[in-house]
Amino acid sequence: KDESFYKDEIENQKATLDSLKEEENNLMEEIKKIQAEIKEEDDQNVELKEQADVFCSMPEKKFVFKGLTKNAEDRQEFDMKSQITYPMDGGTA
Repeated sequence: KDESFYKDEIENQKATLDSLKEEENNLMEEIKKIQAEIKEEDDQNVELKEQADVFCSMPEKKFVFKGLTKNAEDRQEFDMKSQITYPMDGGTA
């Protein structure tokens, strides 16, 4: 009786072990997949940083304002009306 109980217990433990191994394999595959996605995101991030550095690496130009300054109360009103008479496909800009 004890021997058959132990055999059943061993079979149950083997089934549990196989189930856990399969779950471990599935989790390892998922980890590899996520790591590949992270690497792809990092590569894209590096590429975007390089593009941003290209735009930022241009030398700054110094600007000197040579116009006249006046009080804000003396300003002229700027009034502009739209001259679009009909909408166009894709916009007009």
